[in-house]
Amino acid sequence: ELRELRHASRLSKKVTIDFAGRKILEEENSLAEYHSSFQTSVKNLILHLFSSAKILRKWL
Repeated sequence: ELRELRHASRLSKKVTIDFAGRKILEEENSLAEYHSSFQTSVKNLILHLFSSAKILRKWL
């Protein structure tokens, strides 16, 4: 899922062109969803690792 967000097709990007065709404004937060999902995944992984480490300490 993260890979799909990161390598999204250019057809799915939003682009705005002014009437005279002079400016092309791409969507600024095109990777915001990717970064948000990535940060959530990393946080969950870290929490899982720490909780596993606490469980291991109880067994030792």
